Amino acid sequence: GSFSPSPNVDSAILHIAHISKNFFTENKITEKTFFEIVKAAFAHKRKIISKNLSEKGFALSPDIDPKARAEDLLVKDFAEITKKNT
Repeated sequence: GSFSPSPNVDSAILHIAHISKNFFTENKITEKTFFEIVKAAFAHKRKIISKNLSEKGFALSPDIDPKARAEDLLVKDFAEITKKNT
């Protein structure tokens, strides 16, 4: 309401708890790729994860349900997807 015309902007904050440099070392993945995949997974709120990832050229791990949404996955699931795409 502070701007006229009001901007057409959506934003969100994603909080990932209990993640450290050791997480990336232990899983043998890079922070850069991990966060690229997380960003791609959450790109379109209502799409299933397989579509969001494929739009950015990433493949889904075979042990992840292709009909799942990004918000349904755990951090370890994103680590597995990252391993698949490195």
